Amino acid sequence: MNHFGDIAEIKGMIESRDNIQSSKAQFQENSQTSTIISNRTIANYRLVEIRGTGGMANIYKAIQLSLDRPVALKIMHPHFHTNEAFITRFEKEAKRAAMLQHENIVSIIDYGCDNGEYYIAMEYIDGTNLNEIIRKQRKMPLEVALHVCHQVAEGLKYAHGMGLVHRDIKPGNIMLSYDGRVMITDFGIAKATGDSTITSAGQVIGSPSYMSPEQAAGRPTDHRSDLFSLGIILYEIIAGEKPFNGETYQSLITSIMSDYPTSLQEFRLDVTREIDELVQRALIKVADSRYQSAEEFSEAVMAQLSKFKVQSPRKMMAEYLKNPARTTEKLRADKISDHMESALYFLAVGQGKLAEAKREFLDVLRFDRNNKEAKKYLSKLEAQLPTEKTRAKLGDFRLNLGASYALVVVIIIMLSLVVFSLLPQGIDRPVDSIVEVVNPNGEKPQPNIVIGPTSILGQDQSLESDMLAKDVAGSGAGDFGRSLQAPSAGHRILVYDYPRQNIIRYGSVKIVTNVPARIKIDNENYSWSNGPLIKVLPGRHLIEASADGHKSVVRRIFLKTGQADTIRMDLEPKK
Repeated sequence: MNHFGDIAEIKGMIESRDNIQSSKAQFQENSQTSTIISNRTIANYRLVEIRGTGGMANIYKAIQLSLDRPVALKIMHPHFHTNEAFITRFEKEAKRAAMLQHENIVSIIDYGCDNGEYYIAMEYIDGTNLNEIIRKQRKMPLEVALHVCHQVAEGLKYAHGMGLVHRDIKPGNIMLSYDGRVMITDFGIAKATGDSTITSAGQVIGSPSYMSPEQAAGRPTDHRSDLFSLGIILYEIIAGEKPFNGETYQSLITSIMSDYPTSLQEFRLDVTREIDELVQRALIKVADSRYQSAEEFSEAVMAQLSKFKVQSPRKMMAEYLKNPARTTEKLRADKISDHMESALYFLAVGQGKLAEAKREFLDVLRFDRNNKEAKKYLSKLEAQLPTEKTRAKLGDFRLNLGASYALVVVIIIMLSLVVFSLLPQGIDRPVDSIVEVVNPNGEKPQPNIVIGPTSILGQDQSLESDMLAKDVAGSGAGDFGRSLQAPSAGHRILVYDYPRQNIIRYGSVKIVTNVPARIKIDNENYSWSNGPLIKVLPGRHLIEASADGHKSVVRRIFLKTGQADTIRMDLEPKK
């Protein structure tokens, strides 16, 4: 595919570029004083007056004869009538713009050629363009500027969603109607996504002062180029001057591609940090780092505009166009009044709200730097509130103090964990004995029941049922949430004696002997043999089993954490 078009098209583009670059229309919209035209018609339209001119065409107010209504008629300059490339562009503008039906885009009514004159009939906007407002007022109130930007962003969101990039967003192409509408016009060099038949590679298209860096360099552009151009406009109507400047075409392009805009806060006291950051992001050189969609840009602008609490932005816009000076002063007075009212309220509340009161008084001074009442209250507040430097030091002190407290708490917790790990865990109460019920044939019912301190009953001592129940009940078994039922007649009870200790889950050992034997561990009486597991600390231990009429048996063991061993110790009768 030939992405460069034919030779005639390229030649026409180069010639037209030379014509445009040599005209003053590159740098500003060359709107002229309305010139009355009488008795001239083109097709179905009677020309009334010329409203403006540009590098490509003249704009007229005209009457559509068939419907007797006003329209804006765009008529191509005569010297382009033989330029096939421009005729193609002109026709594509009409067809593309005709697809767009949005409240922030000027509608296309008709397109045609009459006696060699090419024209586009558009919706007539009773108002002016943004370029005229800038020329007369230089800058706008913040809420008006944000409203204009938001409305243009909404129009671009729709156009981009339809696959159309404008590529010539500038003040002259933003119409402001006297009823408060903001509308984009002139899609003359608009480009459909993926369309490479209109523009040859490396060609610069657009108004230089409002070009994006990629556009100025002749690189491929997309919808984010329009957002950069809109960012330039927003900067200009807030600061009163463009972010990039140059006395020549080349110096201007160099500025766009290499210079960084001055902060808006250096131009106006009422510009907040958030608004400045919003505009600066729109003007980032790298397209991937600026706003990625008109929707994202629009939402960011609306977030700031909503802080002004404007009841009807369209009504505000209409009032501003009718009388810019009076509306500007009214908006300023309203903001001063609102901030002063909030400041006095916070001041009346007192401690806890004094910082908010100070902030509101400072906001008053943003719009009226000589406000005596705000200055008076601020001087009193300064004596009560710490300065920024003091707050910073206090904040550092609190931070360091907080860090110290946190460190102490961590150390205490760690020491507690260490101590806790060394203490016995598991059952809360020391256990002295394990009572085991044994039936006459030697079988032991399950489970074994651990109870609290009891008297030692002895190996073969028999009890009546009622006596057992009484003794066990008094032993504190209830503390463990379990009960011990009295055995039936003929059962005998073995009571294994333990030294007072906490049962901990470190290790356990079961001593099995051929005859019932007393067990000592590390020379301490523990229990009788053939009983349940004995819980002991891990490590080395000396175990001794002894029984009347039998020789004692001694064994050394090493027990690991979590280990459970069964040790067989047979006792021999004494001779």
